[in-house]
Amino acid sequence: MNLENLRSSVRFAVFGDSTDTSYGDTDLDRNINLWYKTGIAWALQINGDWQVNGEIATASIVANQREYALPSDTLKLNEVYIKTSTEYVKAIQRDPKNISVEPDGGYYPDTPEFDLMDESLFIYLPENTIKAVTNGIKIHYQTEITELSADADAPNLIEPFERLLITGAAYEYCVANGISKAEQFKRDTAELKNDLELSYSTRSTVRRIKINPQVDNNY
Repeated sequence: MNLENLRSSVRFAVFGDSTDTSYGDTDLDRNINLWYKTGIAWALQINGDWQVNGEIATASIVANQREYALPSDTLKLNEVYIKTSTEYVKAIQRDPKNISVEPDGGYYPDTPEFDLMDESLFIYLPENTIKAVTNGIKIHYQTEITELSADADAPNLIEPFERLLITGAAYEYCVANGISKAEQFKRDTAELKNDLELSYSTRSTVRRIKINPQVDNNY
């Protein structure tokens, strides 16, 4: 369902007439995107192995460099892999409570580790020298959403839960204008939230076959 369809559906839900423009596009789009962000946030909290808005990015390891900037659109970091020899090895996040040596003063874990600080990724390797490796870092991460703005834009949600954007945007209008339908839309939204959380929490570990092509970004 694209943005144009969503607008019509919200207007029909509120007025019983999909062509009623009392709910203007500016306010309507803002509230649709508000609930789009809300739905994605709920999915991210309980999404298990399913990566909502998932992307893969790579970066080359620079000799003697430990810090690397994360992609600017990173919302959640899922996995980090470091190339050792010819293969990628999954890195684990460093636990400062178990470290007695200052990382920059000679910390060499048995397997690759990483740490996060502000918008940067820090890597720690078994070797005492960080060597240059082309595309030596690979991350699986989840991106911030791109707001719907063009008529043909469609949300990246499982199809049944696109209705969350409809009931949510309808609820916002009814609350703002004192329309009694607000309570029904509130109940509908709560039910959709429960269903969405159940669905995303049990998603398969198998990667998506078709939504959008996976993109490798160099960062």
